[in-house]
Amino acid sequence: MGPELERLRARVDELERRLMAVEGRVGLAAVVVPPSVPAPPPFFVPSPVLVAEPVVSTADQVETNAGLVWANRIGTVTMILGVAFAFLYAVDNEMIGPTGRVLCGLVAGMVALVAGDRLWHRQHQVFAQGITALGICILYFSFYAAYQLYHLIPQALAFGGAMVVTALGGALALRYDARTIASLALFGGYLAPFLASSSEPNDLFFGSYLLVLNAVGLALARRKDWISVDVMAAVSTVVLFAVWFGERRAEMSPGFAGFAVAQFVIFALSPFLLLRMGAPVVAMFAVGWMCSVGASPVYWAWAAVVSVVGMGLAWRERDDRRLVASVIGWVVGFVEWSPGLASHGSLFAGLAGGFISYLGVTVLLPTVQRTMGTWSTMGVNALFFYGICYGWFHQEHAGYMGLLAVVVAASFLGAAVYLKGSDMPPEMMRVSAAWALAFVTLAIPIQLTGYSITLAWAVECGVLAYLAMRLQNQWAFAASWIVAFLALSMVFLNDAGRAWGAEYSPIMNARFIPFVVVALGLGANAYWTSKLGFLPRVMAGVPLVAAHFTMLAGLHLEAFAWIGTGGSKMAFASSLLMALYGLALMGQGMAGNFRLHRVLGLGLFALVVVKLYLYDIWQLDRFYRILAFVVLGALLLSGSFLYSRYRHRLLVLLQYDEET
Repeated sequence: MGPELERLRARVDELERRLMAVEGRVGLAAVVVPPSVPAPPPFFVPSPVLVAEPVVSTADQVETNAGLVWANRIGTVTMILGVAFAFLYAVDNEMIGPTGRVLCGLVAGMVALVAGDRLWHRQHQVFAQGITALGICILYFSFYAAYQLYHLIPQALAFGGAMVVTALGGALALRYDARTIASLALFGGYLAPFLASSSEPNDLFFGSYLLVLNAVGLALARRKDWISVDVMAAVSTVVLFAVWFGERRAEMSPGFAGFAVAQFVIFALSPFLLLRMGAPVVAMFAVGWMCSVGASPVYWAWAAVVSVVGMGLAWRERDDRRLVASVIGWVVGFVEWSPGLASHGSLFAGLAGGFISYLGVTVLLPTVQRTMGTWSTMGVNALFFYGICYGWFHQEHAGYMGLLAVVVAASFLGAAVYLKGSDMPPEMMRVSAAWALAFVTLAIPIQLTGYSITLAWAVECGVLAYLAMRLQNQWAFAASWIVAFLALSMVFLNDAGRAWGAEYSPIMNARFIPFVVVALGLGANAYWTSKLGFLPRVMAGVPLVAAHFTMLAGLHLEAFAWIGTGGSKMAFASSLLMALYGLALMGQGMAGNFRLHRVLGLGLFALVVVKLYLYDIWQLDRFYRILAFVVLGALLLSGSFLYSRYRHRLLVLLQYDEET
């Protein structure tokens, strides 16, 4: 019940008490109500009805916005254009003198501001914003005309007037809580240096003015959470710096890049994520651009400031996204700087300092909530450092490039060892180890030459499979197969053409040795892969088949080099090799109860038979045809004899395999 009903009841109770007291004093008897008379119905007071706010449909909202907000803004722009056209008409027809024109503009601007304030207090907020914006624009244009068009006032007075209008617009924006007015006032502030420009530009004044304008204006805007003002300020600042530096590049000192660094600090603290991420990239690009004249070494100082601030903010906020933005800025700035004249010593020192700093901060960042920012920072940092060093130094220091790759690998290996004993996510340790492995693999073809590359990759693929078995780690297993693919590619695409003709020496030559070592490395890979607990054992068959294929291919090339050219001899040698290799596989498969070898042996026998009856019988000379049929028939019978001789043992072994 409402408070009024409570007061009414209290009042009735008070009156009843007084009436009973009066009746008692005069001796009046109480009136007895006959039982037949029904009691009056209880007094019912309905509950107060709450009137709900009217529900505004989407169509009504669209209509309201179109009629109030957008019509007001479009009308404001239209009015500004109308005033400008009228002003130009008066100028063209000499209806008003220069002084009168400027005074009319100032008076009209002030009248618009006063009218906007009156309308605001009469609850016409949206309409008042448009009128206030109109007044600010007229005032800006009046000071521009007074200085640039008519030369009625000095530069200092024109600039001061524009600053007063900017400050007035900012105060009105805070008074009315209107971001539109704030944006317009700040935009006018950006135009002020150009509205009052002179033939002798002052770089120090321009940089200082823009720094103070952004610092004060954005501090007030962020108090109101006006993100759109932040975005407009960022775009305007980039455009102004580009225009100013583009016109003044030849005369400007690299020290002017310090203003770009200061602007970076302002926008790096923006509440808008996109601005925070983009600030270091744009700032480093500006630093590189402004220091590119003569490859000024001042670049390193400004680049270090931007990087340290970016890493410091990432550390303070525990946000690895800050790191990836900072390292991308580091890359962009260096590429834009293009240090063609810098000494190699200072260049390497700066690049190495950046690599170590970003790797250290990425690893030590005190947060376990890691995102793609961590993995991206690691990758971009490592690839940029080594790629730039290789591009700039490999011609004069080619012998050290492999060593540099090993040093980078050692850095990641050290990070992996540290992360293994920390409370960081285990993925970080795995990623660091993966990068260490990648750079070791990369160092092999860079530092070594000839078939040594193939040998090193073959050994590495076996070692990685062993580590995968010991650690039961999927990443090490995947890496072992990747390196195995590299070794196979190298031996077939590069080493297969070595040691042919007059340079041939049996067995111990630069072609057969890589085939043998790759086959052994793949065999070791297959052995350790079969002992991985997270994979079915059948997966070990892939590197094992590849090992036998590589060995058989090497034997073919060796035989062809030994017997020389000749179609019949080469065809016979190929069939004989496959039959002998198949027989050896069958024998080992029976002796060691290894079904895959028996199957591979039978497969080679089948291939030999197909080749014998479809090719050899028609293409070989009579002597080699007879020899092929006799020898291969004997080998086939030998294989059949093995199955006949050991069939009972083989059946027992097969039954045991099925039971176990």
